[in-house]
Amino acid sequence: MHESREDTRVVAFIGGRVAITYALFDFLKKALLRKKSGKGSATLSAAEAFVIGAIARAVATIAVFPYTRAKVVVKSTKTAVGQRPPTIGGTVARIMQTEGFFALYKGCTPEVGRGVLSAALMLSAKEKIAAAVRAAILKRNIAAALQ
Repeated sequence: MHESREDTRVVAFIGGRVAITYALFDFLKKALLRKKSGKGSATLSAAEAFVIGAIARAVATIAVFPYTRAKVVVKSTKTAVGQRPPTIGGTVARIMQTEGFFALYKGCTPEVGRGVLSAALMLSAKEKIAAAVRAAILKRNIAAALQ
């Protein structure tokens, strides 16, 4: 079984959701840390990381959901023998023409809810682990410098 160009684009676009999530998380984290820098805190609390992670994942999911929905519609469409299957771009256009823009977001709410919770927990844990690793490395570097 060979992978088509369409399948490759699907994988790349879904990977884009992860990239958007991490990029937005880092952007929001830096903005919050800049705002907090005068207050002596150089790291995010677990609650702050959770909220920022939830926001980042929600935005990323909403951004790519029309593509995801169209992909599902294309995969579930039965085509006659010899007939070309519909494209994702054509499916997005057809849904918008026949059902309207908001039809692209049918089923988005459960996806946002599921994804937001898991991403927020993961990013919150990632921040705490990264802070602990940074602290351990810094402590080791200071101890080595004092010897």
